[in-house]
This record gives sequence, C-alpha cells and structure tokens, in this order.
Amino acid sequence: MSIRIGIVDNHPVVLLGLRTLLEEQAHFVIAWTADSADQALEWLAERPVDIVVVDLRMPEVSGLDLLRQIQSRAPQCRRVVLSAYAYPQEVKEAYRLGINAYFTKDDPIEDVVDGLQRVAGGDVVIKAEHQSFIEDDFRNPLSPREREILHLLAKGYSNKMIASELTLTQGTVKAHVIRLFQKLNVHSRTEAIKKGLKEGYFSVDDLG
Repeated sequence: MSIRIGIVDNHPVVLLGLRTLLEEQAHFVIAWTADSADQALEWLAERPVDIVVVDLRMPEVSGLDLLRQIQSRAPQCRRVVLSAYAYPQEVKEAYRLGINAYFTKDDPIEDVVDGLQRVAGGDVVIKAEHQSFIEDDFRNPLSPREREILHLLAKGYSNKMIASELTLTQGTVKAHVIRLFQKLNVHSRTEAIKKGLKEGYFSVDDLG
C-alpha cells in the first residue's frame, strides 16, 4: 500500500533532493511539495496525505506553528520534522505538539526512510540521542483524537456538541475528556484549555 507524503521546506535544493530520494522507494508517493506554510496548507486541503514532513525553519510562519495548524486542520495526518538543527527545546516542543518523529538533515537517508515507514504504521519514533531530554509526558502526548477534542473544548463545545461533530457517543467523548484531563494533570475544562494553550497543543489563532 502506498504512503502518501507531503514535504514542506523553503530550500528548493532540499525539496528536490528529498523528493528524489523518497520517490526511489516503491511504497512512497510524493503527493506534493511546498516552500511555505500557506502553500502547504492549501495543498493539504486539496490533496490529503498520510504524512507531512516539515522543516522548522520557515519564513513568515514557523515550522512549529505549521505543525499546530496541520493538527487543527488534518488531525489524522502524521507529522514528521526534518530540520537542520535539533536543539533540545525545539525537539521537546515538537514532541509536545504530538509529532511522530524528528530527524535532522544529516541523518542517513536509510534512517529517515525506516522512520517514515514506522510512522506510517502508527509508531512514534524517538532517536536515542533525544531520549535524554524528552520527559515522560512528551513520550506519551495526547492522541490525535484527544487533541481534536481538546481543540473543540477550547472552542466552547459541550460534550453533546463534540459527540455530534465527531460522530461519537457522549459516553465515548466523556471517556476521552477524562483521559486528557489525566494526561494534562488538570481537573476542569478551563484548566485543560489553559494547559493546552501553554503547552502548544493549539494556538489562539486556531480558535478563530
């Protein structure tokens, strides 16, 4: 089964090189490439993909902000960072946003290909050198469904409205809310929304 991938990087040489290398893999299909966050979001709306590979160093909109917007607009899409740098704070922040993997541009292409295959299978890939500064809660971020529900809570939805929006039972929504409260270590919707905003699960702009 083919794995559909979108690539976001503002360096044309990197875009072309990565596309060429990945297209050599029989199971990868490069659905689109984009050199800006706006272009990536346009392509994502028109051509949904399984994985988006994002560079953190983007003009106008940071890669982290783009990761948030992708999560908001296409929560089922898996997100992978491919950056020239791996500063601890950026790596932690990216995993806090629920990414599936973080690679650097000097990683062997074999490692990136293997990682993308694992991500397509639902894995979260954490490189050994990142383990030491990623705390336990970053290894177990909110699930895509929990992040989706948190986003709707922040928009003022009730459990009944969330159930209708996501085609779930109210009991299922309640169970998800309880679980995300536990993961965020909060006791109310207001606390969950504040914690979610502080830890980067969504931004104020996402609520517009």
